[in-house]
Amino acid sequence: MQSENNKRNGARRKQAFAALWAAAVITGVSTWPAEAAPFAYVTAGHDDVVVIDTATNSVVASAQISGDGRGLAVTPDGKFVYVTNTDVNSVDVISTASNVVVGTIPVGLAPACVAITPDGRLAYISNFNSNSVSVIQASENRPPRLIATVQVGARPMGLAVSPDGQRVYVANSASPDVSVINTAPGSTLATIPVGGAPSTNGSPMVVVSPDGKRAYVGELAAVSVIDTASNTVVANVSGVSGPSGMAITPDGKRVYVANNNNAVSVIDTASNTVVATVAGLHNPIGLAMTPDGKKVYAAGQDQAGNFGTVWVIDTAANNVSATLTIEKAPHGVAIGPSP
Repeated sequence: MQSENNKRNGARRKQAFAALWAAAVITGVSTWPAEAAPFAYVTAGHDDVVVIDTATNSVVASAQISGDGRGLAVTPDGKFVYVTNTDVNSVDVISTASNVVVGTIPVGLAPACVAITPDGRLAYISNFNSNSVSVIQASENRPPRLIATVQVGARPMGLAVSPDGQRVYVANSASPDVSVINTAPGSTLATIPVGGAPSTNGSPMVVVSPDGKRAYVGELAAVSVIDTASNTVVANVSGVSGPSGMAITPDGKRVYVANNNNAVSVIDTASNTVVATVAGLHNPIGLAMTPDGKKVYAAGQDQAGNFGTVWVIDTAANNVSATLTIEKAPHGVAIGPSP
């Protein structure tokens, strides 16, 4: 009897998820107007995602999630935000039109970071305590669902998808390597040794250049530069400290790295050297860049550790141009089209 009730309850949940998903797809935004400023989404505390309008640098909404939110990513069309709930081993899907969770997908243990393919059809989730990556499939015709689990290295954290959507690069924090996943069959294609164990401070710790030729991986005291054609490390950038969040400019010329020394380092990708340092932050963790490359949003805490802080970095001057205070300590940051 209990088994039958569980089945009926599960079927009802799936039907409710499908109905919410259909409504969200219908009401969501399908294009990104050129004049619309993007929105930044920040995981805050244990149960919230804060929404920031980057045009005004003000908090305009929040969404309640199922658990301790960490990593997050926005779908390319801006309709949905995927958020990992580390403490309850799931991923919430938020509709940006309503800022309401429209579905929850069970994944591996302690999910950390999220990366979404350029076509928006697949989301990859690093499972820190399962040594795996969960693959979630979504389309307008059906709600997101778990379709595969790929084993990777020890304690995976940051991950990034190549611009062509064919590869996923996963930083394994307990082993000095990066796993490369082939998205077509959903299997590990290669393992790339790096100079030191990738950092575990925040998300994401991997970015891929816009041309797909280089991947940058934050380690404990350096950033490794990977040639994606040969899957080998071709350079190591010093001058960083405990990198956590990373972001790359749309032209691929600069990589911004959040450090545990209260600063953000700016790497010139032509010389693979740190060419600037943005000071005045406190324990920055997550980083995200606007599509025009003019602003970087960094999340951390104030000096007293009482409130969350989001710093806005002007990439032309490489200084903090605005500071936002939010009630809860933030972690991940993602930017996408305004709803």
